[in-house]
Amino acid sequence: MKMKTEQLKDEALDWAVATALGLSPRLYKAGPVNKPKWISLVGNDACAYSRDWRQGGPTIDSEHIELLYYGTEGRNGNPWEAQIGQDTHYIDQYPGDAIGGPTALIAAMRGYVTSKLGAEVEVPNELLRCADQQCGTYRTMAGGCPVCDAPCL
Repeated sequence: MKMKTEQLKDEALDWAVATALGLSPRLYKAGPVNKPKWISLVGNDACAYSRDWRQGGPTIDSEHIELLYYGTEGRNGNPWEAQIGQDTHYIDQYPGDAIGGPTALIAAMRGYVTSKLGAEVEVPNELLRCADQQCGTYRTMAGGCPVCDAPCL
């Protein structure tokens, strides 16, 4: 499913980062049968670029990603914003353009994906979660959440 990069999070964002890095992530089903969790793997390692500084940090360094903290004044309620420092990136085509996130690492990885793949990214449906934070179910079919009918993100 095509998603706005600024809305990507969790496994969907990690999948997009791996793709932007030129890797070939694959899906792996983990967790209980009645509520499976899909994760992305590169080789035998789980992708966690947006949740683990050991994975996402080197990309921040190599791509010269600038992180800015705005607290409650951030764009779309996100306290962190990321800007890419090299002229060859998409995000730099528009002065002052940045992308936000609830954490510095998420903002940085969204910025990286935007710079490499654009403002919309194709991600596997299995990686999209229910928008209802209380539900948290993974999408298993086209349409909304199979448990609570909320939209999937």
